[in-house]
Amino acid sequence: MFKYSLKIAWRNILKDRSFTLLNLMGLSTGLACTLLIFLWVHDERSVDQFNVNDSRLYQVMVNGETPQGVQTGENTPGLLAQTLKAEMPEVEYAVSVIPSSWFDKKGIIIYGGQRLEARDEFAGKDYLRVFSYPLIQGDKASALAARRNILLSDELAEKLFHSTDDVIGKTVEWNQKDFSGVYVVTGVFQKPPANATAQFDIVFNYDLFLEKNQKLLDWGNNDPNTYVLLKKGTDAAAFDQKIAGLVKAKYDKSRESLFLQRYSDRYLHNHYDNGVPSGGRIEYIRLFTIIAVFILVIACINFMNLSTAKAAERMKEAGMKKVMGASRVSLVVQYLGESLLMATLAAGIAVLLVVVCFPGSTGSRANS
Repeated sequence: MFKYSLKIAWRNILKDRSFTLLNLMGLSTGLACTLLIFLWVHDERSVDQFNVNDSRLYQVMVNGETPQGVQTGENTPGLLAQTLKAEMPEVEYAVSVIPSSWFDKKGIIIYGGQRLEARDEFAGKDYLRVFSYPLIQGDKASALAARRNILLSDELAEKLFHSTDDVIGKTVEWNQKDFSGVYVVTGVFQKPPANATAQFDIVFNYDLFLEKNQKLLDWGNNDPNTYVLLKKGTDAAAFDQKIAGLVKAKYDKSRESLFLQRYSDRYLHNHYDNGVPSGGRIEYIRLFTIIAVFILVIACINFMNLSTAKAAERMKEAGMKKVMGASRVSLVVQYLGESLLMATLAAGIAVLLVVVCFPGSTGSRANS
């Protein structure tokens, strides 16, 4: 019975090809647009969600009082991370990070006659305990223990050594401003995923950066980003209030206060109004979600209107079938079957359109 109904539905669809093409084009285009938007929304919402301890991982932000009002930034005192770890029992780990964006241009790593450009970060020794960048070679506890120790991404290690095995202990030369010199490879980490805002190839020891920038030993100077991993069960709101006046306590001339923002929220909630998060890219997420729903509703209404108009033209056909003994249920099943078949075809075409248009079919995801 089902096979027979499907066969009849297929024949009716092919009988009026102009109507079928018009209806398929409208519904498949609407579905394709909706799918593309929701894929983009999913991609945006997945940014920086890869960390295992995401629910306990926070970035320390700074509110500074200025004549123009409260200005919010992510540059913190150079000693903040180690102070939080030493003085705040709620903190499991804390690290300072100098991101690759701090440098005007990439550095040059040299090995065996090869010269490759690379993006670098400077990070505290607990960096790999805070962030979930799997270590392929080396030990998390000691990988950044010494100032001349460095970590390489697996991608960079492959380019330099044509392997990620047996690279521990090898020395490479680095050429970049004040940090040029010879370094020892003590670990190989998995390259940051495409949905990570931080993209880098090398990690240097943060103490080396402090050595070259002695001004950061003064609480009145800000530069690195500071991240904390709170202990399980810690009340983040209470801890937020506890650290608010820490900088002022260390430096009485300071006009800055600290607050926490969940690390995975920074990408979407990166706008501030007088020191309070007030939106950001999340506004585009909401806007495009509404647009996608609107497009889907319009496409469905258009499909139903065309299908209803077509059904009205087939009143004589329905009458003849009833005279021949067809039941009302069989007619309903037939017309619904034709609509479902059309919707299925439109969905298939929409998926094909998405595959063709999807950026991933021609290249990797661009860094935001």
